[in-house]
This record gives sequence, C-alpha cells and structure tokens, in this order.
Amino acid sequence: MDNISRRDALRGLGLTAGAVVAASVVPGGLLDADDAVAARLPDETPLTPDQAIARLAKGNRRFVNGNLRHPRRDSRRRAAVAEGQAP
Repeated sequence: MDNISRRDALRGLGLTAGAVVAASVVPGGLLDADDAVAARLPDETPLTPDQAIARLAKGNRRFVNGNLRHPRRDSRRRAAVAEGQAP
C-alpha cells in the first residue's frame, strides 16, 4: 500500500468538509437543520423567559458566593488564566 502524501490527505479532508457543508445546506438533505436541532435538544419543555432569568440569577449567586460546580473555576484559577494562556 502506497503512503499518502500530506497534500493528498489535506485535499481529501477539504473535499470531505466541502461535501458535509454542501449536504447541510440542501433542504431535507443529509444534515437538515431542523433534524440537527431536534437531535440535540432534550425532551424537556423549553423554559419561559421568567424561568430562564431565574436560572441565570441562581447561577450568578453561585458564582458570587464561590459555590461553583466545576472544580477548577475558582478565583485563583481565573487569576492564573488571566495572566496568559498557552495552547
């Protein structure tokens, strides 16, 4: 089996990406936007505007009080990241 050159690999990747994009813009095509949204949304009913505001306010209170859900998002971590990030 012959080795594939970097140029051929990139060309194939570009063609694949182009095909996916083309399929996504065709109505009723492979990646119909309505189906994509339906596939990733849970079956719960959407929030009312008042419920959304209450959820945001609750999250803001948790943030201000330092009761964060993720273990590495405290003020020390934010200060360290603010100094600069490297990939």
